[in-house]
Amino acid sequence: MIKVTIRGAKVTERSGQPERVLWIKAHSAEGQALLSAIPEGEMFTVVQRRAKRINLDWSKRIRPRMGGQVSPYSLRHQFAANLKAAGFDKIQIAKALGHLSVKSQQRYGSSGQGQGGCVGLLQADATREVRIGADADTVDDYDPLEP
Repeated sequence: MIKVTIRGAKVTERSGQPERVLWIKAHSAEGQALLSAIPEGEMFTVVQRRAKRINLDWSKRIRPRMGGQVSPYSLRHQFAANLKAAGFDKIQIAKALGHLSVKSQQRYGSSGQGQGGCVGLLQADATREVRIGADADTVDDYDPLEP
């Protein structure tokens, strides 16, 4: 397994996860891509990027390898669609996307848009509990000083 820790970018009292952890199958396509980014002889690597820098990296380094006009935005939507097609529950999808409510994922891809249901994700963990049902619009345990 590969552990990927992601700090939340759009975290407020009512939205977002301060931090989430994605557990990826090492032998999956996603896992192999991640392993190739770790320097030889090392056990981990740290990548810190702000949104503007991610888009710059994407347009100059990653998009040319993929061909076409794929964006980080469209990949995020495809990731959600693939998770839905693979049968992940709404709470796991919300955690993987960094959402605080299951309602947020309604805007992201449908299971019918998923690609074969093969996903490298094993599990997603998040700092805060995902809101569901009637509680999906309320937050009782938020501390802005938490990581």
